[in-house]
Amino acid sequence: LMTLYRIYTERRDNLATLAGRYFDDGFILIQAEGFWQGEGEFSTIIEVITDDDAYSRIICLARDILATNSQQSVYITRQLVVLTEVTP
Repeated sequence: LMTLYRIYTERRDNLATLAGRYFDDGFILIQAEGFWQGEGEFSTIIEVITDDDAYSRIICLARDILATNSQQSVYITRQLVVLTEVTP
């Protein structure tokens, strides 16, 4: 089993750079539309799938996003997933 982490945050141009500091082996940025306190906003979901214990790096990334982008909060989810890699 692998662990899928998701960080939900406001869309900012610096998210790839921030996430790359902690997960240089790969991550996914998904652009979305979210709502915060009744107001629509452009959002990004950062996905990381890993087989190691990356929880402390996820927390550090979330704190870095909070501080750098002056946000009130970000959300983190974590779930176990089965990963199947398809190759030629």
